[in-house]
Amino acid sequence: MIISVAAQHNITEVYALDLYDRSHHIELDNESRLDDGWYQLHFPYTGQKNEITDIKINGESIGNILYTGYYVDGNGNTHQPACAMWDDNGVFKIWIHTQLGVLFQRFLQQIANQKFGKNLFTDYMLTVDRPVALKKQWPESIKTFFSNGDGPNWWNKTSADVPYKVLNNVDVLKADLLRESLSLCKYKDKIFNGKVTINSIRETCQPELPFYQLDENKFPNFAKLVKQIGFKNILTIDTQVLEPNSFLRIHKDDDYQKDVFPYIRGCKKFYWTLTDASDCYFKIGKSGLLPLNKPALINNVEHVHSVVSERDSNRTILSIYGEIEDDK
Repeated sequence: MIISVAAQHNITEVYALDLYDRSHHIELDNESRLDDGWYQLHFPYTGQKNEITDIKINGESIGNILYTGYYVDGNGNTHQPACAMWDDNGVFKIWIHTQLGVLFQRFLQQIANQKFGKNLFTDYMLTVDRPVALKKQWPESIKTFFSNGDGPNWWNKTSADVPYKVLNNVDVLKADLLRESLSLCKYKDKIFNGKVTINSIRETCQPELPFYQLDENKFPNFAKLVKQIGFKNILTIDTQVLEPNSFLRIHKDDDYQKDVFPYIRGCKKFYWTLTDASDCYFKIGKSGLLPLNKPALINNVEHVHSVVSERDSNRTILSIYGEIEDDK
């Protein structure tokens, strides 16, 4: 593959990171021996403000795909649209594929024409599905599901397909939620061949109507959390305990026949790991690993997903389904 760059000033430094985050030297205008796949080109600031006007792969321009790139300045702030480099330790980054047709097909399918040249992060979420090398012995389906990396994907934030939404406004203490859950979630069941113990407010241990009336005086921390998430009504609250060194098979929760389906479709399931999440991996379809260090609303209806725990101790998560405020 031959990569060429047109810029305000001559580009003197560029390298590529593959999905394993391994660095590859790129010599512009000369053949670069790269295995077939996705790479993120990095153009560091080299002491002179510079603006890239085009990138060509094997002599063909990537066109508007140039505007999927973004600049990370020396303070770690992301700028988009931005095809320039302008401060110390800053770097312009852009995802490409060794096959130009694959690059065009993916990003032109995912991004509306009128959005190129605007701040894509306003309307889209960028995820990168990277290969995950699990350490222990797992079934072939689990091992290959995690080891396959689909690369970058842009998700329209208003679409039912968006895989998850990280919540940054939650400030309830995990310990308080665990304490209140002991008396709130009084019904118990086991799923996934007994590997997961569910503690629920529902006798069925499933989201169901009518909506659940949460006692805000008895469970003030859950009441606060529900408001911060944006639920105006509750379907169910569960804690789920996954046994050490176990996994959840690849599946999706697409029970279209249930009357609660309109309330659970899309990013509607609140998910938060309440205990240590090290050596735990939650992969959601082609979006890659869920960031387990923050609470999120996840889309487990539209995307197949799986969880693997390589821990030698239990892992506990909190999940809540409900009716979202101003849901369209």
